[in-house]
Amino acid sequence: MQLFDYLPFLALIILVVVLLMFPRVGLAKPAVIAALMALAALPDHIGLIVGKVAPSLLGVLIMMSAVQLAVSMVMDDKGADWLGDVLASPLRSAAFVRLPASVLVPVVLMPLALVLAMMIHNIPAVALLAPIAFTLCQRIGIPWIPCLVGLIPASNLGGASAAWGDTPAIIQRQMWGFDVSTFAVNMLPRNLVMLAMLIVVIAGWSYWLDRRTGSSWRQEHERIRLRDQSLARRVRSAGATSDQFLGAAGLIGLFLAQILSPVYALALSMVILAALLALRSGAEFVQSVFVLGEEAVLSIAALFTISAAMEHSPLLSVISDKLIANPVGGIETVAFLVTSLISADGAAAMLAPVVHARHDGSLQAAWALASGICAGSTSLLTSASAGPILMEAARRCGAPMSFRTYAAFGIPFSLIMLGSYLLLGVLGWA
Repeated sequence: MQLFDYLPFLALIILVVVLLMFPRVGLAKPAVIAALMALAALPDHIGLIVGKVAPSLLGVLIMMSAVQLAVSMVMDDKGADWLGDVLASPLRSAAFVRLPASVLVPVVLMPLALVLAMMIHNIPAVALLAPIAFTLCQRIGIPWIPCLVGLIPASNLGGASAAWGDTPAIIQRQMWGFDVSTFAVNMLPRNLVMLAMLIVVIAGWSYWLDRRTGSSWRQEHERIRLRDQSLARRVRSAGATSDQFLGAAGLIGLFLAQILSPVYALALSMVILAALLALRSGAEFVQSVFVLGEEAVLSIAALFTISAAMEHSPLLSVISDKLIANPVGGIETVAFLVTSLISADGAAAMLAPVVHARHDGSLQAAWALASGICAGSTSLLTSASAGPILMEAARRCGAPMSFRTYAAFGIPFSLIMLGSYLLLGVLGWA
């Protein structure tokens, strides 16, 4: 193994160190530099890497653009307030008035993120919920950081609970040939255990940050009720705009595309995006085409490139081969490590064929691989495609999310998830 083979690892390590030490620098610039360094180590494979990255990148950008454009259309003209009201309405039950608002909101948002990710894919779920979560937290007056941070693991758990919920699940389904119900029956119960842990951690964190105010839901209840009455009068007098109706129709179409035909979800997303863009005019059209923002697009493209370059790294292959051979927790561990390094999509593309061949198509091996990938994708914002989307969505709504802020939560919680998956495997859940 030549010294040059270590350059992709070095580029990735430099990227993580820079993001941890300089949280305000943003993700795009260091990610692009790291991607160029990783490509420089593999001059003979540059064409192959670019050819592999382009289709996946295009698919993600189209789906994300369609979701983000539909969400932005719905959120215009007090739409965010209306959606916040819809989410807050169950919390106005008299049964909850004695409980802290900082606990109730995460208890509602985390399961909602899981369910949405199961229905429409984990990346659109984050794109949809991030601005709504921030608006709701601001409206109620509780800390927003725990709820936004919790969206990544919650959506990862949802994506890892449905055979169409995230790209790794789709890759594994194609490789193993299991049906949707088999995947859900084996993955959903263990992921509900992880969700329960996540809710406890996020709700506890949110309550701790809000503890000095001493505000209970009873105190917030009357204020929110009065604001809702005023909002309802304004909404009734103004009425919904045509853009909001179109955005809502687009979101429904994207949901049906995932549910009814996961195979053709990308093509249907392209049709929906084209329809939404066709109804925009002038400056609105240009703004809508680049609705994701340059930061998010560059970050996702760079991370996809680093992931593909790492797949061709001999060092990563040696490490993976040694760990996969371990019959006790080897698959979960290697999936966790590789996902943390090169993202969930890259880990699934790299490890699924190896695990399938090594374990003769065992379904238990498939569940172990899915578990390790889910835990690893929670560790860093660079470990899942939803990470840059969360950062961009948070920035747009005035809630800048730094890489270091998320890592302080993601790394320890992902290790807890890995340990819990291993324990469930020992107990016979794998």
